[in-house]
Amino acid sequence: MPPSRLDAVYRRILLTKFFTKGWGNPESLR
Repeated sequence: MPPSRLDAVYRRILLTKFFTKGWGNPESLR
């Protein structure tokens, strides 16, 4: 897998954890 795509997935995981910790559910932000 290309490093750029892996980085994108990694960042998405971090953002998901951050949103879950901060607002409870990332889906509520959409």
